[in-house]
Amino acid sequence: MTEKRLIRQLKRALGTEDPNGELAALRAWLEKSGAQESPTPEQLARWRELVGRLPGLLDVVDRAYAHASRMTVIADRAVKASTREFTESTRNLMLSNHLIKAMLNSLGQAFFVFDRSGLCQPLYSKACEELIETVPAGRPIADVLRLPHHERAHFDGWVGLLFDGAMDFDDLAEIGPRTFPHSKGRYVWLDYRPTYTSEGVLQSVVVIATDKTSEREAERLLQEKQEFAEMILKISTDRNQFYHFVREVRRTVGLLRGFAELGDKVEGARELRRLLHSLKGLAAAFYLRKLKEILHSFESEVAAMVGDPRPDRFAGFGGELERLLDEELFRHRKLLGPGFEKQGMVREVPYRALAGFARELSAAPQGAPLRRKFLEELVAVPLSEALAQFNGVLQQSAVCLNKSVAPIRFEGEDPRILAPVYEDFISSLIHLFRNAVAHGIEDPAERKAASKPAAGIIVVTGSREMRGGQEWLRIEISDDGRGLDPAKIRQKLKERGAPPEVLAESDAEIIRHVFDAGFSTSDQVSELSGRGVGLNVIQEAVTRLRGSLELRATPGKGSCFSFLLPHLWELPESLP
Repeated sequence: MTEKRLIRQLKRALGTEDPNGELAALRAWLEKSGAQESPTPEQLARWRELVGRLPGLLDVVDRAYAHASRMTVIADRAVKASTREFTESTRNLMLSNHLIKAMLNSLGQAFFVFDRSGLCQPLYSKACEELIETVPAGRPIADVLRLPHHERAHFDGWVGLLFDGAMDFDDLAEIGPRTFPHSKGRYVWLDYRPTYTSEGVLQSVVVIATDKTSEREAERLLQEKQEFAEMILKISTDRNQFYHFVREVRRTVGLLRGFAELGDKVEGARELRRLLHSLKGLAAAFYLRKLKEILHSFESEVAAMVGDPRPDRFAGFGGELERLLDEELFRHRKLLGPGFEKQGMVREVPYRALAGFARELSAAPQGAPLRRKFLEELVAVPLSEALAQFNGVLQQSAVCLNKSVAPIRFEGEDPRILAPVYEDFISSLIHLFRNAVAHGIEDPAERKAASKPAAGIIVVTGSREMRGGQEWLRIEISDDGRGLDPAKIRQKLKERGAPPEVLAESDAEIIRHVFDAGFSTSDQVSELSGRGVGLNVIQEAVTRLRGSLELRATPGKGSCFSFLLPHLWELPESLP
């Protein structure tokens, strides 16, 4: 094709139908001139015309070569550009693949794909090695998911339904395997996502495995907290039923330990089974999970041994059951209160009813001794019980100030008091306990330097006294803190404009000014101190009771507040 085009070009350029022949003849004559006959005038005329056309032909050829050279350069550049673009595209594609793989791996989820045949494809994330504990590529999906042999047929049918497309994919995905049996106890959740062809046909299924161990643990803890709250509510509202449950557990423990002495052991085993079943129901009602589980376990074992009881095993049941019960009672000791089991069944009675009955006793003949006994045993509470509420105040104040305080230590005879009579005084003591932490108890480093325990110690001592034919109640509240500094108190009084006679008072007298209205040793007002109202409130409450107070303090050793109050046994006319 190229040769014919070239001949046509030569014909047009040289003006002859036989350019090859004419050029050949001319060349032969020039090479062999003198050795052949001279050309005819017609030949010479044609050759002259041919030679005259040669420069134009050469010019055309030269331009053609130049054009071809330019086209070659352009083509070369195009090839090079195409090569660069191809190389860049290839590099970008590889980079994208690496990025996608890195993103998949960084998500912490395991991704792998299986097709209609049930085989996993080469695409997978590295997290598969950790979450599904294998490299899935080329393996049957059932093996990757570690499905038991008896579930394989059902699973194969599920895969077939997925790819048949007769049912909605999302609906089918919900009934597929949802968790992976991880060997280290991780909770691995499985999700399924479809990939479709351009025609909308399911091509493959992407399996996404996610480690939800933390979420599951959080859910478990939340459930435990909810159950604990429900348990507290249930025990507090059904205290007597809980007491009945505890008593029945104790009785069951005795039966289990004494099973060997039973005459008819088979009938005894049946009775134990019925008793364990009832206790299991009560344990569930009070959200006592561990007790419920062990009672269920015992019930199952007893059921298996009804025909052939084993007394030695029953004794072991009793020990384990008692241990778990004691753990639960200790766990709820604050809610149940001291001596829960000794108290037995209880009933709430309004204070107004108690006060009314006490007045009726007073009006009855020989009623005064009965009234006092009634008030002491059924209405009054121990001093330690009335002040135990301040343990929470101490701990909260200590946390705010980065200090440490031990629970209140109660000493002495712990006299019983009518709480409504001393309600204002007891409420005012919150200022004393907060002040003890804010001003008295040192921070742990300072206490350590002073050879004191890190936790501050506050002691409440109660006693009764007879003075002038009247019964008195003495309450002393002491701490082992830094005590009061008379010099600092004297300086504060001077700054407030106290007269010279006040400033001249002894140290024992000057420290009593901490009870003055508006007095405070703090330089700044804080949440806990600085306003100068706390201790003054206590003094006013003591005055209303016609009592007295003393304050003793030793710098570096601590302070002691001593209250002497009438021991009153007359309930107020108006009660809340």
